[in-house]
Amino acid sequence: MSLQSSNIKPHAVRTLEFFAGIGGFQAACPWMNVQAALDIDQDAKLVYTENFAGNYITCELASITKDHLAHYSAELWWLSPPCTPFTKKGSQQDDRDPRSRALLNLIQIATELSPNLIALENVVGFENSLTCSRIVSMLQQAGYKVRVCIRCPSEIQWPNRRRRVYLVAWHACIDEILGTKISASFEQNWLSSNPMQSKPIQAYLDPNISRQRSPELWLDEETLENHFTA
Repeated sequence: MSLQSSNIKPHAVRTLEFFAGIGGFQAACPWMNVQAALDIDQDAKLVYTENFAGNYITCELASITKDHLAHYSAELWWLSPPCTPFTKKGSQQDDRDPRSRALLNLIQIATELSPNLIALENVVGFENSLTCSRIVSMLQQAGYKVRVCIRCPSEIQWPNRRRRVYLVAWHACIDEILGTKISASFEQNWLSSNPMQSKPIQAYLDPNISRQRSPELWLDEETLENHFTA
């Protein structure tokens, strides 16, 4: 499902962007009304503010309080927390990793402030973590409907293979939050376990490109072998 294919009109939802980094969410959803972007990384702030207007707050999210966030009255909380506690190449310390404290602190605050919609993305493996289980339990106890799914950009016909776990939780009807009737399609297409139809790789290739015409675009055999499974 995409904005183009589903006739969904972008709606400027009041948003808080946590673990904002250099602005991936802003780049993907420029129509959103981002009230504040929050992260601990000063260098990321420099890149973000060079490309996007708005309020970027550098702070320790593990110790931020409800009072710091309540006045934004945000409808959507978007979170892209560190993946190291859950990735195969990382520490895999899960909820024992200090980097998980910020995420759990924010979820606790969310259960108190009750934003309409909460969305979180992380690396594959997060869905089986104790942290994820704790978050789902916390949100359900606070009255949220929660779904966890694994999606890849290629499934919405975007030429990128990057499977990620998405956790989505909401209080009110999604139609009311986003200003359009998409709740049934949202659950069926985005949150179900059924894969979406993707285009073959041929659809993304320029038939006019060749080794002779564009040698700078050609990958050598060693690079192909090293990244064959990417």
